Amino acid sequence: MTRASISLGFIVDIHDNPVTTTWLEESVNRYDLVAVGGDIGDLSLLYKVVDFAVDKPVFIVLGNHDHPAREVFASKNVLHGTSTKFGGYTIGGLGGSLPVQGGPLELDETEYFVLSKNLGPVDVLISHQPPINTKTDLSYDSSTETGTRNFGSVAIRKYIEDTQPLVALVGHVHESPGIDMIGKTVVVNPGPFMTGNYAEIKLLNREKPTVELRSTEIRGAR
Repeated sequence: MTRASISLGFIVDIHDNPVTTTWLEESVNRYDLVAVGGDIGDLSLLYKVVDFAVDKPVFIVLGNHDHPAREVFASKNVLHGTSTKFGGYTIGGLGGSLPVQGGPLELDETEYFVLSKNLGPVDVLISHQPPINTKTDLSYDSSTETGTRNFGSVAIRKYIEDTQPLVALVGHVHESPGIDMIGKTVVVNPGPFMTGNYAEIKLLNREKPTVELRSTEIRGAR
């Protein structure tokens, strides 16, 4: 099956950035598909983003700081171990993170193994938690010799290695914006949208996606 070329905008780690809805309103006209990778903010902004996504090509996963309200998960635009179709591509999502700060949506590795197994193969993976041992999950740790440590998930890395999505859109680790590869999968962490960072991705059938890391010029980003 030949799939269309589509453009995709991705934001993650929003943390109550007041320009979020403005960016979304502009982006649904700029891109074919918009992905939101979690840590959106308080319930007020979370509900606004979920309500905005209704009947639009906007797909969301929750982060470890987002409240997993039942009505939020009831939205077909919110993906958590689930997938949907768009433009001939399968879009899947994994929410939450590994335990780190006692947030309302934390999962252990076993839960991620089960959740990703139930998800099945996808073309575009949106996962708040990054896979382990890439440029996208490295953060500070004074207890190590290097002063840094990889904070990614073993289970999510195995899922990517086994199923090889075209692209994995991740976040959570603010200190590691970047692009890396796991096999043929492009792994993208644009950095936190709380400081205006986002990514543009172009998909063309089974070719390697192109990725650009950008920063918004919308006033209000901190």
